[in-house]
Amino acid sequence: MADQKTFSFNVQLTVKELWQFSLYHSYKGLMGIFNVLFTIAALYVLIMNWTGMTVSQKVLMILCVLMFTVIQPFMLYLKAARQSKVPAVKEPMQLLFTKEAISIAQAGQEAVVAWEQVGRVEGTPFMLIFYMDRVHAYLIPKSLMGAQEVEFRALIRECLPKARYKRV
Repeated sequence: MADQKTFSFNVQLTVKELWQFSLYHSYKGLMGIFNVLFTIAALYVLIMNWTGMTVSQKVLMILCVLMFTVIQPFMLYLKAARQSKVPAVKEPMQLLFTKEAISIAQAGQEAVVAWEQVGRVEGTPFMLIFYMDRVHAYLIPKSLMGAQEVEFRALIRECLPKARYKRV
């Protein structure tokens, strides 16, 4: 009977969820490591050379320290706020997951996607991200999964090969 289990999520993404997705993409992998190292190096230079720096050098170094810790996250938040107003994001989306396929319905349109068409699924502390290709992804916030999260993750692991999911 477990094979007949279906999971349905009515997804209406908020600015916060879009922002978390953008932050995840901006700070994962080599780019995230570079951002951390750059910030640490700029902070080190700023602290070690504070007394010998001119005002313009101090301002420049402070901007370097703030670049990836304050400025970029703020810019990503503004982008997420704009994105949340786009009809394709603003309109609620109904996602239905079964062992056979994923059904997607939004604004009167429906599509069925076979599990073989899912590029990969990544789990973050806040959501599951279903990548269809390099550009298109479906986000399921952790808050929507509730008590069925463990079973839902088990379905994903069952339907996709290990190489196509991460932290699920």
